Amino acid sequence: MLLKPPKGVLIERGDNFSRGLVGFWAMNEGSGNKVFDLSGNNVPGTLQNEAAFCAANDGPGLRFDGVDDALFCPVRTSAISGYPFTMLVTTRQPVNDGTARAVMAIANGGGAVSYACIGYRQLTGTRRFFIGLRSAGDGELTEYIGLSNDANWHQLALVLHASANADAYYDGNYLGNDADVVTLDFDFTRVAFACSGDSSPSYYYAGDISYSGLWNRALTAGEILRLYRDMFR
Repeated sequence: MLLKPPKGVLIERGDNFSRGLVGFWAMNEGSGNKVFDLSGNNVPGTLQNEAAFCAANDGPGLRFDGVDDALFCPVRTSAISGYPFTMLVTTRQPVNDGTARAVMAIANGGGAVSYACIGYRQLTGTRRFFIGLRSAGDGELTEYIGLSNDANWHQLALVLHASANADAYYDGNYLGNDADVVTLDFDFTRVAFACSGDSSPSYYYAGDISYSGLWNRALTAGEILRLYRDMFR
């Protein structure tokens, strides 16, 4: 079961998870076009086009159509100014069309190509979790194969330690390390959900999104596992 806090509750400043936290979005508002940030850092988001709230196990999440729906949360360029950083997102029900789709990205909303994203590609009944890194003139996509193909909520996490050192996690479990070299521009201006988030968004995602967070530090494997266990009981 996916657990969610009551609306308006902020993350405890004394909790270790608040250390380095840039923004945290539970997506449990239930109506309207705004999503509030539970970190206390005032990083709210605005829904784009027809993105709408949907029912989740314990409170609403957000549903995206895979065409042009998105959620954009503006951040200061100084929020993520270098390595390391951590992205974490909770999602379910990707479509089975073989297209790479970005679930969460941190991007430059005014740049043609500059983002780090995590998402899914679904091929022949097998769900593939991917890491996508892109900067001007450079980019790569790494896939991790063999994930369960179901309609349940799952948690994806990406910890970028350096330009050639990225760890991927699925449901609190370590998947592997991406050692491909991509030097990010670190001119990020927004967190995007359900698309790549740059000035010409692509990889639109069809599915539901819930609990998500961004940290300007590397979460440990133990912290990622604890977040998964705290959210799924």
